Amino acid sequence: MSTTDFILVAVLGGLGTLLIRYVPLRLHGQRRSGQGRRVLHQMLAAIGPAAIVSLLTVSLIAEVSPDSPIRSLLPGLSGLLGVWLGRKLFKNNIAAGTIMGVLAYAACTAVIG
Repeated sequence: MSTTDFILVAVLGGLGTLLIRYVPLRLHGQRRSGQGRRVLHQMLAAIGPAAIVSLLTVSLIAEVSPDSPIRSLLPGLSGLLGVWLGRKLFKNNIAAGTIMGVLAYAACTAVIG
């Protein structure tokens, strides 16, 4: 990865993180009704998984091998599936989702090698 690529990824990651936090608060200021509060709550509840996915994407983009992209993407995808499954099984518990994602990622990495 060249220096330019690294800077571009860092800037895009920072911009994405800023927007994830700024947009829900901005929308809350425009809506004062009960519906707006419900939407704000849903958007803020999505910040946790969105942050996990953003960090995972930025961290693993350099790990994708041009020779076998599917094999190099499989652990990350299994980790994301683990996060989703953990949140569904444990009623939106972000800690359980994170632990299940880590376990799924580690298991897939151990199997693939």
